[in-house]
Amino acid sequence: MSHRWVVVAAFALAALAGDRAAGGPDLPRAAVTTVLLSADGRELSVARSGECLGTGELRARETPSAVLLDFRNDPPTPDCYGGAELTVWSARLAAPLGTRALRDAGGGAPVPYFRAADLPAVGPLPPGYRHAYDAPGYLGTASAGQWGPAASELFLAGTARLWLVVEYGRHWPDGWPGGGVAPLVVVQGRLARVGPGGIAWQQRDAEGAVRSYALVADPPLPTAQLVGMADRLRVVMR
Repeated sequence: MSHRWVVVAAFALAALAGDRAAGGPDLPRAAVTTVLLSADGRELSVARSGECLGTGELRARETPSAVLLDFRNDPPTPDCYGGAELTVWSARLAAPLGTRALRDAGGGAPVPYFRAADLPAVGPLPPGYRHAYDAPGYLGTASAGQWGPAASELFLAGTARLWLVVEYGRHWPDGWPGGGVAPLVVVQGRLARVGPGGIAWQQRDAEGAVRSYALVADPPLPTAQLVGMADRLRVVMR
């Protein structure tokens, strides 16, 4: 069982004409990278971003010891018209993932995942902002990649966007501090870096593992406002 949803992720972009039908086994297989595992352990999601994304489908095959993910994604046709978007495809499991291995059906490679239960609970948002969605991956921070499983929360106020990104392990957004010494502020009782459009910091969970956090706004918000939001995050410590 699979479903998907689409979120426009750029300013003043034309809407896609019509809704693309769900994909099928005839579509090219795409590698599964970072997955977001829902808080109840039963839904797995993958994401792609770009212009006029093609059709796709995520399917999960369950065994007692593993879950195999088969992701099919067709690239857009040359005559595609539209704008940048983020598409998330999800598959619902019959039982929680639990201790079962998560693997790519295309070759059996292990698939890393981020637990949605590890996303912080967000306190009062800046005026006008609302929660839009959660997605797997290191999105919205101009990062060329990620080092560990990550997830992103997006908050919208009209065309303005605010991202909260959490990643397992140590990782600063690419390009920070941009060739100079990054200004520092105090967040959650520890030092945080101020970078292009946002702040980033790291802290340990109850087991001593490091998680990396970034709050980035487009257009930028005052640093003091981001610090206030970061201090109100209720970070889950296992």
